[in-house]
Amino acid sequence: MASHKKFKHSRPANEIQWPAGVQLVPGPETVLSGKKRRLNDQPFVLQSVIRHAILQATDDIILKMNWPEENRRVVYGKELILKACQDDKIIRTYDVVREVKQRIKVDPEFTKGLSDLVSSMFYISCHLTIFT
Repeated sequence: MASHKKFKHSRPANEIQWPAGVQLVPGPETVLSGKKRRLNDQPFVLQSVIRHAILQATDDIILKMNWPEENRRVVYGKELILKACQDDKIIRTYDVVREVKQRIKVDPEFTKGLSDLVSSMFYISCHLTIFT
């Protein structure tokens, strides 16, 4: 396991040198040019967190029958992803989960990118469930 250092919040999140497992692929500059992110291209820890969040969203949708409105999508995605980061299996498997949680808390662009992956994969999962 990697040593866990306390992160100082003196620098903006985009200036912090995050571990490789806490980097979205492709980076924000590529996404701004119109390229989409794919779940399978992400580091394994982020894939696990996203899949866990999708399962939570599916359970929530079954109970609530409605995906939150677009203006709450990032807030809801952040909540799901932070819950996924508390999963014992994910914590035991990946030594950068603490850094993922820390980055989610301080980097809104990273959080939006993860939330976009959750919502897009969730919609695909729902359509596959409905039409199969």
